Amino acid sequence: MKTTSGATAVQVVRSSRHGSREIEHFGSVHDEAELDALRAAAKQRIAAGQLQARPVYHRKHDSIEAHLIIVFAALAVRTWTDT
Repeated sequence: MKTTSGATAVQVVRSSRHGSREIEHFGSVHDEAELDALRAAAKQRIAAGQLQARPVYHRKHDSIEAHLIIVFAALAVRTWTDT
């Protein structure tokens, strides 16, 4: 997002299930190197927030098995992208 001074602002917007929004401002920069650093910080914050555990209830064996496959696949992708 461009500011009035011509800088680029980096913000993360989170929406809840209840419709509320939370905006976190990471900073404003004028050059590409600083912008890359802010984007990396924002990506880390997003990734950390997405890994919050919530209870999931399954009753059927197929649903339990599918859930475990998805969770382990997500963990593998996360591990692969962090290296």
